[in-house]
Amino acid sequence: VGFDGPPEAGDQFEVYSTVQEAREIVERREKNAKTAAVGFHSFTGKDSDKMMRLAIILKTDAQGSIAAVKQMFSTMKDSKYVNIRWVLAAPGPITDSDVELASTCPKDQKVMILGFNTTATPTAVKDAKARSIQLSNFKVIYELFETIVAALEDEIGMEEQLIEKGQGEILAVFSGRFGNVAGCKVLQGQLIKGNRVKVFRKNAVVGEGAIISLREGKEDVVEVDEENECGFSIEGWDAWEQGDKVRCYEVNMVTPDLIGKRAGSQVNKSKKVTA
Repeated sequence: VGFDGPPEAGDQFEVYSTVQEAREIVERREKNAKTAAVGFHSFTGKDSDKMMRLAIILKTDAQGSIAAVKQMFSTMKDSKYVNIRWVLAAPGPITDSDVELASTCPKDQKVMILGFNTTATPTAVKDAKARSIQLSNFKVIYELFETIVAALEDEIGMEEQLIEKGQGEILAVFSGRFGNVAGCKVLQGQLIKGNRVKVFRKNAVVGEGAIISLREGKEDVVEVDEENECGFSIEGWDAWEQGDKVRCYEVNMVTPDLIGKRAGSQVNKSKKVTA
């Protein structure tokens, strides 16, 4: 009895009452490691660095409940925000074995232990809390789904939504006090001070920034309408060329809708961005 090799500073060890108990723990952890190797490392295909990789360990009251829960989450299968993998889905209580499995999750993934119509052992709850692993148990399937989706949306955070307000063409370029100024004709819609402008040259974006000054004739204005000419400059870019095309966008920050069925929620959670 003893260590297989000399321990290093900072290594942790556990003490068990019997050799048999220690062997059972080792065997269970090796089994969990094999399961995790399949589940945690199977993020492929549409997965990208910008997507959240969500690994779920699901325990339920019955086999049929597993299919019901997975069906709820299938509405997120085409999401551009989250890629879901079911590391383990089985009937039974949530135990410390499930927490140990969750603890093997790679750092580039988020792991959740979910229970539906089942129980969690006190040691599993205590261990999950100590390891900062999310463990949630639900009695209502819709509550499970909506709670998890809301938590994911909050964690992902808000994203930009661009609403096009107008288009224009650069007719001339002038030198100004703080850089070059674009002389522009508004071809469609409006140019609005504070909105974001994207500059296109040969169909490629070559610059962008918020409109920080906007003049129509000699007057400082807030907006310029279609068919009128104006001069404007944008923040952080002034390499204008005659013939450049511009598009003006209102920028809103919105909460991502992971399941694409709550259009109203984006309106309620949106915030207009001004320069």
